[in-house]
Amino acid sequence: MNKKAQGLPLEVIVIAAIAVLVLLLIIIFATGSFGGLFAKTNTIVQGTSDEQITVAQSKCARLCTQIQSTSSREVLKFSGYCSRTFPIDTNADGTPEQIYCWNNPIFDACTVTIGGDTLTVRELECGIGV
Repeated sequence: MNKKAQGLPLEVIVIAAIAVLVLLLIIIFATGSFGGLFAKTNTIVQGTSDEQITVAQSKCARLCTQIQSTSSREVLKFSGYCSRTFPIDTNADGTPEQIYCWNNPIFDACTVTIGGDTLTVRELECGIGV
């Protein structure tokens, strides 16, 4: 009995399976189905954490140090300390609010002496809400 079977080699089957998988990934990516997956991941990552607040406080302290030598209120208004905000979800609604350095939960009190006056830099000194 001499049987000659025709079949596909194992390598061809493996290559075909990989090609189908790659094709499916391209289709999913092209249709935007990954967006839902990454949006959920972003929501988890964007939640307020102590680490985010600590990083913001550190950046605010550095920005405060940069304006300590300023001699003008105008320069102060355009400084990074006055303009930089941090996305922190303070009310746990899943949407981060833009928080200034002097607002809770960051609350970095920056004092600057300009013309003999010692100022604690907040909204009025930065020209916000005026």
